[in-house]
Amino acid sequence: MKLQGPILVGTDFTAASDEALRQANDLANDLGTSLIVCHVVPELDTVNILFPQLAARSAEHREILTSKAMGAVEGQVAASLNTGTANVSVVVDSGTPHAGLLTQADVLGAGLIVLGPGRTADRVLRHATVPTLVARQSPRGIVIGATDFSDPSLPALEAAAAEARRRDSALHLLHVVDVGTFALADAAAGGLPFVHGIPFISLRTIDDLQAAAWSRLREILTGLAIDGEAIAMSGPAAQTIVDHARSASAELVVVGTHGRTGLARLTLGSTAESIIRSAPCSVLVVRLTV
Repeated sequence: MKLQGPILVGTDFTAASDEALRQANDLANDLGTSLIVCHVVPELDTVNILFPQLAARSAEHREILTSKAMGAVEGQVAASLNTGTANVSVVVDSGTPHAGLLTQADVLGAGLIVLGPGRTADRVLRHATVPTLVARQSPRGIVIGATDFSDPSLPALEAAAAEARRRDSALHLLHVVDVGTFALADAAAGGLPFVHGIPFISLRTIDDLQAAAWSRLREILTGLAIDGEAIAMSGPAAQTIVDHARSASAELVVVGTHGRTGLARLTLGSTAESIIRSAPCSVLVVRLTV
């Protein structure tokens, strides 16, 4: 799958949101789509429950706050983007940041959400129904598609290949054989169909599992019609992926998640949240749509 717009980027005026804005703008320009910059101001109407006589004053304050926020976002856009703002629009919502961003994504039909790392990004990732990019300042480098070979991870590999082409970057498809996983359950029952047919004794051999995974990764690269490197490693999944991203000076890591269940069911298992929070580069989370 390829990323598509419009692109919604959230800002809280921090340096992290400056970087998110720049990456979102680059994506919008490359994809030929519109960029929508969103800031969510605090909700003021909660005081009306206890003090209804303050409703008019709250509405006035909200209007002033919204106007000031609009001006601040426009100023950030002008200061952060050097390529012009002709295809950029600004929207200001009110409420909690993650809820406001998710609402705007639905209303505006966003095809991609871009955010800086942090609490709001964590919450958006649990509920977003479209791909979400957690943007960090990253070197120009490789794109890593991380997979456990389950169904939700396959659209992520397609997105990784598409991003490698778009960025003119090298592509690494990476699978980590987590020894702890095999100590708990048989590999063939855990989303690794490529191990079927290997003698049972070989399933206890990490080298055999890595070789089988490497072969499957090569098949995927062929199916994607793209040159790339197949890498099968062993170790704790999250830390191994993060370490590889750091040592290879990765520009982007792409992971997949099931669209209905959020962050708790990212296809890299319970380690995915650690990857998103600890990666030294941007992380793109792609959802399986059913």
